Amino acid sequence: MDLIVSIVLPSVILMKFSGEDQLGPSGALVLALSFPIAWGLYDLFKNGVKNYVAILGVVSVLLTGSIGLLKLDAQWLAVKEAAIPLCIGIGVLVANRLPADPQTDL
Repeated sequence: MDLIVSIVLPSVILMKFSGEDQLGPSGALVLALSFPIAWGLYDLFKNGVKNYVAILGVVSVLLTGSIGLLKLDAQWLAVKEAAIPLCIGIGVLVANRLPADPQTDL
């Protein structure tokens, strides 16, 4: 559910509804951002933890939307699409180096 709300739905909204005859680029960006932000806040208030997938979704949607709104070259979209998995991989490597429970490693 986390990936669907934070990544898939915003991507579909940006792809399908950003045309001028639909929501337009700005409207689609605002709607796409609302999903990961709302999901992240819901998770924060319900479980008391930061939802890193939702944070990643917000960053990804902001980058994609900014590239579209600024009408940048398509190569920047490819850079963004490569950078997000790279950040996930670096995060996994860093997380594996950290202790599982800081309280027990004292």
